[in-house]
Amino acid sequence: MKGCSTPFMGVVGTCHTWTDPSPNLCHNLSKFWNDKFRSYEVKDGCCSFYKHSSCRQRFFRARNRKDDWIKVGQRHEISSFKCAPTCEELQNPA
Repeated sequence: MKGCSTPFMGVVGTCHTWTDPSPNLCHNLSKFWNDKFRSYEVKDGCCSFYKHSSCRQRFFRARNRKDDWIKVGQRHEISSFKCAPTCEELQNPA
């Protein structure tokens, strides 16, 4: 799963790839990445993205897709994510 931040005040946006995150395990974003995602890309699986740490209040799921500009109300609001090989395998649906 790859996430990117927005360029801010002349600083180029940054991207990071989380390689093979543990399946169906919640990943809290570090202080650097918390509430910074403006885009994402999910390859070979499904990920759920959450407003709060500990995978609380799911925003959306993405299966093998990307979005270069997450919609308002979710952009810069993601604090955690969870991935699995299929969307059906993800727990904590909403």
